[in-house]
Amino acid sequence: MKGDHHIPFDALDARAAEVAALVGDKGHDVVVYCGAGVRAQRAKEVLERQGYTHVQNGGGYEAIVAALPALKAP
Repeated sequence: MKGDHHIPFDALDARAAEVAALVGDKGHDVVVYCGAGVRAQRAKEVLERQGYTHVQNGGGYEAIVAALPALKAP
């Protein structure tokens, strides 16, 4: 999708500086998603441990694309 960044949940700790540069303020909205939503939940938990306060589990890719068709990549 436009504007997304692929960072596997198990790399979030090692790539914390990259995430911080992408997100900026830890109070900004962050939506995580994956194939079915399970890894997204794990990513949400990692980001919350890192101090991000507005993290949403968007669930699976197909569900998020169906709900937000304007975000589809061209």
